[in-house]
Amino acid sequence: MKRPPGYDGLMERMARELGLEIIPDRAAIGLSQQDITRLMQRCAACSEAEDCRKRLGRPEAQDLPPAYCSNRKLLVFLARRLAEEGD
Repeated sequence: MKRPPGYDGLMERMARELGLEIIPDRAAIGLSQQDITRLMQRCAACSEAEDCRKRLGRPEAQDLPPAYCSNRKLLVFLARRLAEEGD
């Protein structure tokens, strides 16, 4: 999958912290390739990348995704849905 300019993988790392493997499991969680590209573009456009990187680097990484994350609602929704399906 082609990554948009400026995207350095933070969205995928954030998703992993929530128990999601966005790219390998995209079909299972109901995302198209275009959806993932949009998530990456939003992440690349974020002005808080350094803070995000710091949060992801903490072992107790809580409050993820942070309130400023433009992908927050969708990532949390997908993580909850995946958790419910696993029950």
